This record gives sequence, structure tokens and C-alpha cells, in this order.
Amino acid sequence: MNRKLALLGILAGLIIMPLLGQTSPQIKEPVLIKAVDPAYPSIALQGRIEGIVVLEFTIGVDGRVSDVKVIKSKPLLDEAAVEAVKQWRYKPGQIDGKPAAFTGTTSVNFRVTSSDAAGERRQTESVPPPTTLRIAAPQIESPPMESSASATPAADSHPDAAGQGAIPEKILKLLDGGLAKRKGRQDIFLFVAGHSVLPGEQNEMFGAFNIKVKSGDLDPSKVGSGRLEAYLSVFARFHPLTAGAPEAAIRELRFPGYFYMGEDQFDPKREDLYCYGYSLPPGGYVMALAVATKDLKRIGVTYYEFVLPEASGTTGLDLTSVVIAKDIQSSPAMGPRPYLSLGSYKYPGREIHPNVDGMIGGGESLKIIFGVLGAKRTAQKKVSLEVSYEIRQEDKSILSFPKAAVTAPLVEASLPLKTKGSGKAAASVELPSGNYTLVIRILDKLSNKAAENKIDFYKL
Repeated sequence: MNRKLALLGILAGLIIMPLLGQTSPQIKEPVLIKAVDPAYPSIALQGRIEGIVVLEFTIGVDGRVSDVKVIKSKPLLDEAAVEAVKQWRYKPGQIDGKPAAFTGTTSVNFRVTSSDAAGERRQTESVPPPTTLRIAAPQIESPPMESSASATPAADSHPDAAGQGAIPEKILKLLDGGLAKRKGRQDIFLFVAGHSVLPGEQNEMFGAFNIKVKSGDLDPSKVGSGRLEAYLSVFARFHPLTAGAPEAAIRELRFPGYFYMGEDQFDPKREDLYCYGYSLPPGGYVMALAVATKDLKRIGVTYYEFVLPEASGTTGLDLTSVVIAKDIQSSPAMGPRPYLSLGSYKYPGREIHPNVDGMIGGGESLKIIFGVLGAKRTAQKKVSLEVSYEIRQEDKSILSFPKAAVTAPLVEASLPLKTKGSGKAAASVELPSGNYTLVIRILDKLSNKAAENKIDFYKL
């Protein structure tokens, strides 16, 4: 029998996250040239066991797959998915013309849908979603920097104590030297994986930046029993763009970052997500960003272009980025400087843990936060908004939520991904795995203007 397995993502186009506004380094993505279908385990087939296995893996500089790990398990199906993906082959990716390794995730969908004349159950093929395979962060080796007597700042046990504007001359030369051609440096591997925008203060907009850093490059040291820590120095300069050309920087920052991690959780080859946020006037920018070890002996530099919209809205009523979050927690007021932290960023009154992959686990709600721009305000500086949410799959409406009245331009929601079962006493049923789109509709009841935004997510 000719059996086909629905492998969600094998034939899908790759989504290279560094390309989201990233201009350095120059990345050429790996290309899948050989895909091997898993054999459906006989015991799972006989028991009609179905489900999705989500895997993380590395594509080496030779195009071979290694380090395949299960990040979303389905008992009896995991091993078959892992063994198949290990046999995939890629045309190797490149960074700045040199072979490089990449890491990625993919979902393998095991589905039993019919029986043939001989009574055997078989698998059916389905259309793969376009975002299942995601290349996360390229790994690249760079030559060490030349030694310099100025590598260590003046006798200051806390090199970021000076705060804003105190960027060492060595760092300034690196940032300015690569600005015109957006040519970075990768002694510490880093890239900006994207950004989101939320309302700022005093007509500024808040940009939250998601930065991938190879934690093994940070020279972590052991502290206490089974704990590691690393100290980072972060330097950023924001250059307005005019016709694509950078002008003189209008803001520059120096701020610290730390990470603490258990030794058993540390993988020196993994690129971890670091975040920070900062408010700027509206406009287009290129951010020149450097991350360095405490002694400035290892430095990574990259450049990232982004746009912050007008706080009043570009079309009368508009929405900022819709941030999908793993968690949103209450937090004390922000200080004058940002802070680079592992997996989260500070926003006034909150600490936001972004879900940059947009993958929602089983039993989890869809947590979002976004701003509304250009809403008319009352004399008490409040807005009067009506917000509605709808979840769609392709052209079909799957789930709708009751309309909510909102009096502030910053909106948070936690949407349970469950539908009502059939019958009056039936329990709620969780949405099945797959790709979905959240549609957000806003009505300004004071001006009668409306706005709409959509964001895709994947339900595991």
C-alpha cells in the first residue's frame, strides 16, 4: 500500500526570523532537498493514536540534521518523528558567504482518517501550513578581536554605572564603522529577531526588541551550587533614517544585563532570547547595537531597521503591534534606563514575556497586549472603545468572544481556546492543533471610527 503521512511543514516555505528588519549579517537560508516520511508505528496505527510532535533540531554546515529534540510530545509517536527528521538533508545555509549552522523547529502531524478495502487504516496527506518550519538563529564562528589596551574600561567595577551617553570610544568606533553598510561583528553571536510597538509616554512610542544571543559566548561563571551567571554590557545608538540613509544618532544608551541559569539548563550552543524596551519619538530608525562581556574583550555588533508609528494614529484609528505573550506580570515602575533580561522586558507597570514563535500549548490561553492609536478622548482623558475578538481558520469562523468595553488605550486580554461542546451540559472542547488567525476589531464609540488587526498563531 502506498502510505502517505501528513508532515506539516516539510514542503512549506522557510520563515527566516533574522530577516525581520535585520540588515546584518547577510543570511542565506538552508533549503530542504531531502525529506523522509516517518513510518507510522504499528501499535499507534492499530490504536488509532493521532497527534502532533513538535521537534527542535540543528542544521549543520554540511546540511545534515542533528541534535533533534522533542519539545512537544505525543507518546508512541515521538521516536518515529525524530528518526525521520534525522534523515532530512538541506542545502547548507550561509552567513556573509560562509557556511553556517542553523537551528529550527518543525511539527510532524500523524493522522489516521480512513480504512482501505483490506481493512488497514492509513494516513492521508494534507496541505502544510506556511509557518511550521522556523529557522531560529544561525550559529557562526568569527575571528577574535585584536587585543587592545583599551579593552577594559577605566577602573570601575560596574562598567555600566555611568548610564546614558557613557559609551567607550572602542565601542563607538565599532558601531559607527559598520553603520553605512550595516556590517556587524560576531565575536558574540547576536541578531535582532524582531520588535513590537506599544504606546509610550509624552507622544513617544515604546519599541520592544527581541534579541537572540548565543549564551555560550558570554563566558558564564559558576555561582553557588549548580548555578551559572553572566554579566553583559549593552550599547545602543538610534539613528533616524532619511531616504534609507542614517543621520546622526539622537539617543545612545549603555545599560546592563544579567542572566542566571541552572547548570543543567545551560546549552552553550543554544541561542537564547533576550529583550529590552525603550521609548523614542515616532519615525524610522536604524539601531546600532553592541553586546559585550564585562571586560569588553568579546563584542558582538549588529544593525536593525524599524519604524515607530505616530502616537495619534496614521489613519485616524490604528492598532500597534499585537504582542502574543507567554505571561504578563505586574511590575514596579521602570527606571530611566532599560535593562536586558532573559526572556522578558519591562513596560510601565508590567513585565512582558513575549511568545515570539506564536505557539500556544495545550490548555493555555492566548494572552495578548496591544495599544490603540488615534482614539478620541473625553475631558477626563479616557477613551470609549468596544473591542471584539474572533478566531478564524482559513475562511471559517471558529470562535467568537463577547464584546468588551475599554476605557484605556492599552488593551490586555487572555482568550481561552475552547469551544462549547454539543448539548446543554457538555463540557468545553479545546481547539484542535493547527494554524489560526486572531481578528481584533475596535470601534471608537466617541468618533465612530473603526480599526481591525490580525495576528496568526499556532495551537499545539
